[in-house]
Order: sequence, then structure tokens, then C-alpha cells
Amino acid sequence: MSWTKLLSTLYWRGIPLSYEFLRDASKSVQNSDSFLKDRFPIRFHSKLKHWRQKGQKEILWCQENQVLICHPLHPLYPKAFLNFPTPPTLTILSQKNSLPVPLSSLSVVGSRNPSENSKKWMEVHFKNFLSKKRRLIVSGGARGIDQMAHALCLRTENPTLVFLPSGLNHIYPSHLSSWIQPILKGGGAFISCFSPFSSMKKFYFHIRNHLIACFTPLTFVVEAKRKSGSLLTANYAIEEGKEVATLPCSPMDPSGQGNLDLLFEGAHLIRDDSDLFQLMEKLDTYSSSRDSSSKEESSLLSFCGPPSLSSFTSSSN
Repeated sequence: MSWTKLLSTLYWRGIPLSYEFLRDASKSVQNSDSFLKDRFPIRFHSKLKHWRQKGQKEILWCQENQVLICHPLHPLYPKAFLNFPTPPTLTILSQKNSLPVPLSSLSVVGSRNPSENSKKWMEVHFKNFLSKKRRLIVSGGARGIDQMAHALCLRTENPTLVFLPSGLNHIYPSHLSSWIQPILKGGGAFISCFSPFSSMKKFYFHIRNHLIACFTPLTFVVEAKRKSGSLLTANYAIEEGKEVATLPCSPMDPSGQGNLDLLFEGAHLIRDDSDLFQLMEKLDTYSSSRDSSSKEESSLLSFCGPPSLSSFTSSSN
């Protein structure tokens, strides 16, 4: 059993593992728990109790269920997450025990109870958008807009990633279990940054939303109230220097006040599939120009995206 992989399960115990710590600790003596206790404050020592047994159980479950444990030292680890003070240890369920090859990628979020107009827009314009070019769509598997985005990917034969607010052995919402084979067959994957045995917890949604926002260059908000997880995801994207786009709505519609706030703050306004397509093409062009000038950007997950469309626009003028 890989010592580095076992160490990476400490993240699931709530131990703050930096990239540098994991790199150094992976070279340490494997039977030395004192190495860990010497490097963490006393308040974390209780979390180290039985950590080996718990980690070994999690690793065994992943092996038996063909789940990849992707820690920060793994060659397939998303570069965007390495910027976190504590990069999460991921579990990935996919057909080839990896992630899709680099594709133009987009995060899609929205209301769990979308309006009829939002649902119609998705059925017409988002479907058209997916039909024009193969894309990788990232979302959170929640009912409403998230599940519409995943379902439209399946219908248009585009891969999709589902970031979960739970462990892979306790998929939430539970009915998503029936989506596993269609999504995997379509080249997509289910991803979690929690122990496989963790059930959904309310604060897990915040962590999940942050990953969704960071994973792609653009977060597209279909419909969001002022106080919503979708707006939180958009704010995470802004904080990380990513792009945000959203649909306009009536100022009298409370279900879309978050959209208007984002537009007021400078988000890209999307009217139809053509707007979204053109914006993605600009982002792809920027990403390609960076890829050609840096070998480092050619790794499997380099599609995590450019820092800002504004810098692309200003440099082209």
C-alpha cells in the first residue's frame, strides 16, 4: 500500500495537509507517527487516533470499487487545486480510472427549483450550445439546473463531471446512483473530496461549490437567488480569478436577483447559445495560446483555465 496514498487520507480526518507537507512526509519513515505529531498542534492529535486503520479501510474500498485516489502528488491531480492552502484528496469514479482528456470545459450551476423560462432556455439554447462542439460540463448533481446540465450532456454525447457533497459510497442525492453507468459510459466521472464513507453534510456543499468554481475557466449561472449556493459558487469563481457568465432576468423576479447582481458587478451577459459559444471560443483561444508557450500547461488537466478574460481582451487591443 502506497505510503503517500495513506498519508493523503489524513485530509479526510480534517488534518490540514499542505502540498509541501505531503511531499516531505511521503519521504519520512513509514512507521513514525511521531513525525506527524511533531508537525501538528496538539488540537489535531485526537484526529490522528486510528488514522492508519481508517485510511487503509478507505484505500481498500477504493481498490475494490475501481476508484482512483488522486492526491496532490498524483500526476493527474488538477493544477487549479494545488493553489489551495490545503489541497483536497480526491476520489474519482470513471471508466478508465482517470479524468477526460483536455476539453473545452464549463461549470454550470443554478436553482434547484428553476423557473419555466430557465428550463426552456436550457432545453433550447444549452442543448444547441452542446451540439456545436464537444465540451466537458462540470456541475454538482443537484436537482434542477445541475441535473438538467448533466442530462443534456448525456443526450448530446458530451462528457460531464459530477462533484459530490458526500463520499462515493454515499452518493447524494441517492437517486444519482442510477446515473453512474450512463455518465461513465459517456466519458464522464463522479468526483468527491470526502472520505468514501462520508454522508452528506451541510457544510460539504460549500467545499464542493469551491471545487466546481475552480475546476474550469468559466462558471455559468443559469438562475440564482441572492442567497443561494449558485451565487456562492459564482463568488468563489470571482475570488479565484475565473470568469462568470449569467442570464438576464426581470428585476421583479426574486428567483433571478443573484443573476442581476452578477451582471451589475461585471459578469458576462448571455442571451443565447451563440453568446455562450463565442465566449467559450475566446477562452479556448486564450488557453491554447498559453499551452503553446508552456510545456507545463500540456498536462492532462491543464484545461482548468486562464486567470481572466479581461487580461485577454486588454492584451488584444
